[in-house]
Amino acid sequence: MTDAELKQQPRSVREEFEKIKNSEVDGDQQIIDLKTQLEDATAKRREAQQIHDNARGCLEFLPGAIALAENKIEEIKAKRASAIATALLAETENDHSPDFSSDDELITQLRSAELYLERLRLSVNGVHQQEKQARRTFELTSNPCIALETSIATRREQVKLAEARRRHGY
Repeated sequence: MTDAELKQQPRSVREEFEKIKNSEVDGDQQIIDLKTQLEDATAKRREAQQIHDNARGCLEFLPGAIALAENKIEEIKAKRASAIATALLAETENDHSPDFSSDDELITQLRSAELYLERLRLSVNGVHQQEKQARRTFELTSNPCIALETSIATRREQVKLAEARRRHGY
């Protein structure tokens, strides 16, 4: 109901309308039904919001994770040079073949770190797409909530006006 429609009512009805609280009219069956629908729609919206928040959190995590993985790879490469040099120096002292077991462990760590970095980089576009989809889903789940809230407010005004008119014999 618009302000103009309310102003068309007699003054006593307008004053009574303003006195009636929402809680007094929320027992109306149509309002009860709309509120139930709103609760369901709100639950769907919260679920969509959670999915979107998770995707955004992942997008915020990725740049830092990629940088850390790149640093880890550089650290491992630097350790490999030292491990190889140590193995070669030990070989010349003992006059037998070098023991590259330390380097072998570092190679395993390096491959694992490189694979992780590759996975992080490959996931960026996919996570962006999922975030866009989750944002759109959230937007779509918000629309019914807004419509239901508007319907509840409209119905409350109708019931309040009817009650105000009844109280004043109109």
